[in-house]
Amino acid sequence: MSSDEFMKQQFLALRAEIDDSTSRMFWLLIIGMGMVMLSGYMISENPSSFANAGLPFFLLAIMIAFINEQNNISRAGKYLREVIEPSVPGITGWEEWLTTKSQF
Repeated sequence: MSSDEFMKQQFLALRAEIDDSTSRMFWLLIIGMGMVMLSGYMISENPSSFANAGLPFFLLAIMIAFINEQNNISRAGKYLREVIEPSVPGITGWEEWLTTKSQF
């Protein structure tokens, strides 16, 4: 496998990882919202339940999982910008272009 082919395969693998992570973030939000609504219903029906004490920890776990997925995407983008894009001379890649635009 040539160096160019290897870089291409790395790029495609990282893009697939970013897509998977984005999908996981979406489902995390959907399932988290459903669970929060269900917990809210349970709390309103039985105010002295364990759900009152557990809801803040559940929300914290959802937020940590979401931040972890965002961190995965950031690391993949950083690798693309610092390793893969510089190996292609004469082309400004997506990550490099984003760093030059201050509004993004």
